[in-house]
Amino acid sequence: MTPIERERSERLRALAESLKGKPVEYGVDDCSIVPAQWVADITGKEFDWPVYSSREEAERIIEEAGGLVNVWSGIARKIGLEPVYLAPGQVPAVGDVGIIETSQGPVGGIFLFGATFLWRAERGVRVIGVRSHLLRREGDAVVRKPLILKVWRV
Repeated sequence: MTPIERERSERLRALAESLKGKPVEYGVDDCSIVPAQWVADITGKEFDWPVYSSREEAERIIEEAGGLVNVWSGIARKIGLEPVYLAPGQVPAVGDVGIIETSQGPVGGIFLFGATFLWRAERGVRVIGVRSHLLRREGDAVVRKPLILKVWRV
């Protein structure tokens, strides 16, 4: 692990700890605002994020934009975040931000070491392993796994 990765990992651990058990507040610390604030803290570039204060308002903004990836893409482009196109088997760098598909729909978050992803949940945060395929066979069952939809380098 590089010194930058180590420093980012420590900061992300502190971020996760600060949100532990805390109910989400839409427009303040939800699954888009947390990674947007992370980007601002790391780069010094502030996001011009849409204003909302409820899940319903956030969903309306996402729907009007054609999806969470589109909301993020427009804003990321304005501040100069570069999209990352992953080759098969490649994983995002520690501290990159992105959107993954989950059983709850698309969520924004921050990539950790390896193929793990931190996102703001309804209460606290979740850290999950991210796979590049949406469906995977485990024994006789087909299991739904998160899929990386978009990554931006931070």
